Amino acid sequence: MKPLFFYAGVFLISASTLMLEIIQTRILSVVVWYHLAFFVISLAMFGLTAGAVWVYLRRGRFTETTLSYDLSYFSGLFALTTAICLAVQMTLAPVISGAMTTIWIWTELAICLSIPFFFSGVALSLALTRSPFRVGRVYGVDLLGAAIGCRGRYCC
Repeated sequence: MKPLFFYAGVFLISASTLMLEIIQTRILSVVVWYHLAFFVISLAMFGLTAGAVWVYLRRGRFTETTLSYDLSYFSGLFALTTAICLAVQMTLAPVISGAMTTIWIWTELAICLSIPFFFSGVALSLALTRSPFRVGRVYGVDLLGAAIGCRGRYCC
């Protein structure tokens, strides 16, 4: 595995994760209420943490020899679930009413918001814990990607 490609991948996954979070907060702010940004942030943190814990619990399955395959596989799942979950999210109309439908819609929204972050958490956790590269440098690239991802919100 070439270090340049590895670092570029970590940078892009990290930046994409933050951009997705910002996009989802804006979508919910327009569709429903602005204070649901905290809902998106909470579900993003939940998904990222669930992915990292999942890697930890299956630490015997993930090794340095399978790292390249695992990173590409989970990065691809992150991209695929982002597209699918955003499409499903656009079909939902989260409103508050007394019906059981409301509970179903909000549950479906929560699942759609957290699934892409789960796969991002898996990829970033693998990059930080299983790579042969210096952890400090990998984490620095991760932070730089997150910073650029946050900065990308000014482009739109």
